[in-house]
Amino acid sequence: EKSLRLLEARAARLRLRKEAAEEDGAWVAEFNVGGDAYALPLDRLVACLPLKGVTPVPLSKRGVVGITRWEGKVVTIFSLALHLGLRGWRRDPNVLLLLSVKDGFVGLDCEEIPRSSQLPFAVLAQAPAAGALQPLALPGGPGQAPKLLQMIILDMLLSGEA
Repeated sequence: EKSLRLLEARAARLRLRKEAAEEDGAWVAEFNVGGDAYALPLDRLVACLPLKGVTPVPLSKRGVVGITRWEGKVVTIFSLALHLGLRGWRRDPNVLLLLSVKDGFVGLDCEEIPRSSQLPFAVLAQAPAAGALQPLALPGGPGQAPKLLQMIILDMLLSGEA
């Protein structure tokens, strides 16, 4: 009986830790573009694929890199740098970020495979509503400057509201 109470107490402590960890923040896919840090909600990221599988489309509109197929559907691949208003990349993009949108999927080219990280809800709540990009200042470690990160609001970015 004493062992049972001890095990129940441990299980309760673990449940509390798990609930606290889940409430600490939102998970994002973080990556660099042209030397700046950006993030997308992790739940929108479907896959990271090699960009070499993209087929160029002649006479397509500006910003379209090409098309690919995913789950039997044609997916349009857009230039992330162009949508962000950047003039160029630090290095050539070689990764395709496949993202879920309301009507299916969309792709963005990227320099690197994103890293998953968790942003504190307090930082997200203080972010100004600045269109497709929300600037965030993440606290740095001891003796480090705050990290600047741009949170991408995907629907606004793709509709041209940057």
